[in-house]
Amino acid sequence: MRTLLIAVGSFAVGCASYSVLGHHVLQCARAWRTRVLAAIDEPPTTAGQAAADEKPDASSTARDGYAECSPQDKPNWIRMAYEYQGVKKGAEVAGKRHLRFVLHADVATAPANAKVLLLLRHGEAAHNVWRANELAAGRKPHAKRTNRGQVPAELHDPLLTAKGERDAAAAAEAAKALPTPELIVVSPMRRATQTALTVWAHAIEAERVPVIAHELCRECFLGRDPSIYDSRLGRDQLKKLYPKIEYERHVFEEEDPPDGGIARRLGGDSDEIDDPLWWWCDTPYGLSPRGFDEAINAEHADAFMQFVMARRERVIGVGTHSHFLVALLHGCLEPETPFASPQVFHTGEVRAVAVSVEPAPEVKGHYHTNSWDM
Repeated sequence: MRTLLIAVGSFAVGCASYSVLGHHVLQCARAWRTRVLAAIDEPPTTAGQAAADEKPDASSTARDGYAECSPQDKPNWIRMAYEYQGVKKGAEVAGKRHLRFVLHADVATAPANAKVLLLLRHGEAAHNVWRANELAAGRKPHAKRTNRGQVPAELHDPLLTAKGERDAAAAAEAAKALPTPELIVVSPMRRATQTALTVWAHAIEAERVPVIAHELCRECFLGRDPSIYDSRLGRDQLKKLYPKIEYERHVFEEEDPPDGGIARRLGGDSDEIDDPLWWWCDTPYGLSPRGFDEAINAEHADAFMQFVMARRERVIGVGTHSHFLVALLHGCLEPETPFASPQVFHTGEVRAVAVSVEPAPEVKGHYHTNSWDM
């Protein structure tokens, strides 16, 4: 996996020496976020928002993903949003971002050369219900490799629940008012794949729109001990389950563990490592001795945007996850108007945005480089 090259447009993405700079930028971002949070308070919660926190209306067209978050999760989203924004600015100042991806919320008034992205978060999956139940019981959700025998087996690459399927159906209705994608890119994790196949079923079946699975838009995780629900089935299994999706170019294949038995397949009967990126907590974009952090996740989001913007299609559907969308919107894209709150999508939310590309501003004393060539 460490030597794997992923094709991005007309050039190859190799291993970038991002770790030292990335972790330094992340430390600066955390210091900046601490100062900001010390100076401001979270906006007061209105009565309407409080009601949404307690009982979100799944049928409402005005759902707010951040408002629906649990009280335990909201501070985490605030911290991550600030850290991703700091990483983005720090990487640009350091000359690691030679391009700036400008986010236009109004597709109708976006520049003619902008691409339209249909950003889709998956519907409710089994792990969402499990986490909510754990938090409601006053417990910290903990489903790791070390205790996988003590948690439900369905948490490994979880599927949509019945409500998640309704979320996907509702998103399919909402998507009818949006442009039809010319290409669909999905996370290789099943919940995102299921949702995207439902939402854009007509485009896939009637208009033969191609569907590509891409490792870079999978769910983000942090540290060296990620949760089981952030792991996926092996590529060969996924190809059998979803034969209409192309997995070959942008999804890691299974690996043989070094000693033949270090990583027995979760839920399977072989000793292959189904999900190398999750198992090793490593990335093809540079060394990560402390595991994944916001700097690496932002780097993945930036690499994904380079892949998307290099495609010839103008309208692209992206089936993905909440954390990746926060990393993308806060740690990669540059909104015309600053966000008022963390951009947390609710389950089954689909949103059309336009993205254009411009050179990153020149910074005195630095020059911009293509980080993939370093």
